[in-house]
Amino acid sequence: MAKYRVSVNKKLCIGSGHCAGMCPENFKMVQVNGESKAKPIKEMISEDDYTSNEQVADMCPMDAITIAKVK
Repeated sequence: MAKYRVSVNKKLCIGSGHCAGMCPENFKMVQVNGESKAKPIKEMISEDDYTSNEQVADMCPMDAITIAKVK
């Protein structure tokens, strides 16, 4: 079964909260230097979680979320 790495570019993230609202099982909002930023709860996900996380990445207004297959 394939594994994927979920990451958030904190410089691009504007803290919209779309990710945490759409996929609360894997995204939460945290404070970074006084700003709200997205953070994945699980940085490594399986194929079972891929679709919901990919939908969130596609909806991110700043394209701050990336999902990459781990070799």
